[in-house]
Amino acid sequence: MKIAVFARPFALALVAASSVPVSVACSSDGGEPAGNPQGGGPGAGTGGSNASGGSSATGGATAGAGAPGYVYKPCGALRVGGFSVTADLIQGEGTSQFAGSVRDGVVARDRWPEATKEGACAVHVGPNAVCTPMCGSDQDCVSTNQCAAKPKNHAVGTLRVTGLKEALDAVEPLNGSQYFKALDEYPPFNPGDAITLSASGGDYSAFSLSARGVALLEIPAKSFPMSQGQDLPLTWTPPPSGSDSRMYISIDIAHHGGVAAEIRCDVPDTGAYTVPKKLVDDLLSRGVAGFPMAGFTRRTLSSTELAPGCVEFVVASSLERDISINGLTSCTCSAGEPCDECPEGQTCQVDFTCH
Repeated sequence: MKIAVFARPFALALVAASSVPVSVACSSDGGEPAGNPQGGGPGAGTGGSNASGGSSATGGATAGAGAPGYVYKPCGALRVGGFSVTADLIQGEGTSQFAGSVRDGVVARDRWPEATKEGACAVHVGPNAVCTPMCGSDQDCVSTNQCAAKPKNHAVGTLRVTGLKEALDAVEPLNGSQYFKALDEYPPFNPGDAITLSASGGDYSAFSLSARGVALLEIPAKSFPMSQGQDLPLTWTPPPSGSDSRMYISIDIAHHGGVAAEIRCDVPDTGAYTVPKKLVDDLLSRGVAGFPMAGFTRRTLSSTELAPGCVEFVVASSLERDISINGLTSCTCSAGEPCDECPEGQTCQVDFTCH
């Protein structure tokens, strides 16, 4: 049986999913945006997932170009949760949703430190801790054979989102602490429209955050080639002039190989960005595995401080694209068996590569 290593840095729906790691602790962002996004994730992205999900590579605040009073301000390493309204294209079908949660601490993935940084991008590297026996589903492996409790989700009362095509007047947590609502409209917002999230307050105080609708993300290329010693040019269709959106990018090339490392970028949404070869070489040197991916999240985002830390509100559209690496062939067959996806004489490995 093949086992995923950790939650992908970018989830298409910007809602991070639980996964069972090999060399890192079990990871679950509890149904919140990855956008990061981590948002992330893609932040879900996001990722995705995530995404993604996830902190910004740059942090800081940027005033919106066409929206007075709106400030782009990711939480960074202080992020304890967030909420997202997302428009995603999954296997050719458009989906929209609202999701999020707030925890009482920062999850391990948002604490990954920068190993190498240049421009608006950085290589983030997680711990390579191994716990035997494996930590429980409610724990993280924080160092060798040392487990620690994961941050817990908390309710923040009834949520209301205004400015969408369909009203979200009274969103209650589904299980006492996590929020989710599938939306009928795709996309659920108009580009540039003001969108506001209001929380009545629960375990933490009431708050309100605003963002802006974004244009649906389009990426003509199906994959981007990555090579040692070469910059990595990335392109997408730019948004209409005057847009408030930015682009969050997460690149993970060894998700199935047990390597907790990725490139994260937070860049202007101009339609193109080139990742410096210094970061490409760093990431490649840490190893590759099957199905390397790049997650793209067009987003607007604001944040606020609650008692446990920083909480974000993201409005986003996200897509994933393949990363092609010379000599790497990905596969989905059973490990160790001949595979039609592999060149003659090679078999599919547990990390989804042909050898």
